Amino acid sequence: MKKKLSKSMSNRPNSSEISLQDLMDDLKYVQKLRDGRIMILKFHLYLEHFINEIAKEKGVVSRNIIDKSKTLSNQKVIDNEIHKLLKLINKIRNKLVHTLKPNGHQLDQWIKNFKPKLSVSDPEFTKALNIPDVFGRIQLYSVPAIANLYTILKQIRKEEIKEDMRMILKDNGKEYIWMFELSKRK
Repeated sequence: MKKKLSKSMSNRPNSSEISLQDLMDDLKYVQKLRDGRIMILKFHLYLEHFINEIAKEKGVVSRNIIDKSKTLSNQKVIDNEIHKLLKLINKIRNKLVHTLKPNGHQLDQWIKNFKPKLSVSDPEFTKALNIPDVFGRIQLYSVPAIANLYTILKQIRKEEIKEDMRMILKDNGKEYIWMFELSKRK
């Protein structure tokens, strides 16, 4: 059985270099599947990828992604909230891939109990955090974290970011749209 990748990701010669457009295309593809399990696995993959790349650039050596993330957080390279998010997504991912029939109620509770400190003043974003769809909530936390890690990696490598990132979340007929102006971050 062949794995279907989003168009842009399947044509990438070197997976360690991910353009923002590839990232956005892939996340849009995953969002269309409307499968929270795949979304969690993808978010975990992206968070892990960028943490590993940042750790490599900063000389942080560990086999464990959580240890790398904690070290980068302690060094103030990444925000501690990203470390906490990675721990949550890693916990959910492990439950999904190592359990034939994961307890959906337990996963929902883990997500509902996750209350990161957000530095977002947008009232629409705050309202969206109360949506009943727990996987939508994970998306609200993960996409900005992935965008943030992408920006940190580009800044460490002294590479210019020319694009911005847009996120759309639909819940019960309401559409939430945010722009992440990555090209303007310093």
